[in-house]
Amino acid sequence: GQEAIRRSPLLPDGCLVSLGFTEYLAGRYERAVANFTRITNMDEDSCAGLAASYAQLGRQEDAAAAAAEFRKISKRGPMTAADWSSFLATSMPFKDQKPVEHLHEGLEKAGLISDHMPAAKA
Repeated sequence: GQEAIRRSPLLPDGCLVSLGFTEYLAGRYERAVANFTRITNMDEDSCAGLAASYAQLGRQEDAAAAAAEFRKISKRGPMTAADWSSFLATSMPFKDQKPVEHLHEGLEKAGLISDHMPAAKA
């Protein structure tokens, strides 16, 4: 299964989103980026995952671009830490909260948590 997924040039977007988040949660951010950037129709979830992955790699310009795209297409509007916690509790209902906290950290680094906006560079 994994080998077929790895070799397939045309995976459905849903699979790529799942793979992207799986790689992110495993700390394999380059592989997460590789999956997210193969998505044909980026939605707000894939933009958020891509932004968090870039942020964890220290690629702030790329993270900012993905975060801007998220804000452009998101129907949710600016999201506070509480908004993200509520959303992630529904979309990733893990018993162990470490993966959710890990994603929250990446979203914060990417500037996607409206009550934790990164300080503007002078």
